[in-house]
Amino acid sequence: VRMNDPRRGRVMLRSQLLAEGYDDRSIAKRVKAGEWVRVRHGAYTERASWDRLDEAGRHAVVARAAVAQSKTDVAVSHVSGTPFHDSPTWGLCLDLVHLTRVDGRAGRAEAGIRQHRGTIIEGDVVDRDGLLVMSPTRTALEVTTVADVEASMCVVSHLLHTKQTTAAALQERYALMMHWPDTLHTDLVLRLSDHRFESVGETR
Repeated sequence: VRMNDPRRGRVMLRSQLLAEGYDDRSIAKRVKAGEWVRVRHGAYTERASWDRLDEAGRHAVVARAAVAQSKTDVAVSHVSGTPFHDSPTWGLCLDLVHLTRVDGRAGRAEAGIRQHRGTIIEGDVVDRDGLLVMSPTRTALEVTTVADVEASMCVVSHLLHTKQTTAAALQERYALMMHWPDTLHTDLVLRLSDHRFESVGETR
């Protein structure tokens, strides 16, 4: 994964900083001086770029760091995929980074991360600045499994309105995930969401 994000700044891992000649003391000094911010254990970014970001933007930085530190190939998924599609995050819980293993194996527990296991088919994953992220269509569907109806509708309607997905594409992919857990209200969200809704306020 590339460590730079044109809109959100760069992620610096402790291992890379040590290789560049820093030590833990000099890293801590940069953090204390306010030049760098620790975004998760062993990962930092520049304070100047961090301060410009909203909650969704900061979550995207943390997600990038989590992917860079992952010991297996993963894709950013569920609510963590929404910032990479410029989707609203109103009503979504961004406390955890959601990642899905691309090898289909069970995810392992890790602080600050919820790792998922799921079958990935062609078209499910896209590249966002060197990062593997679930496509808008799959992101929309995944959000419905971890968020309530209202918040999910805001995401789905936005992705429909911005033409990042279509009602047909959502229904086609949804038909292949009938046995996924927590899809109780997915069908309701798909029926209520509308490409004509132009904002979170209008959707709600």
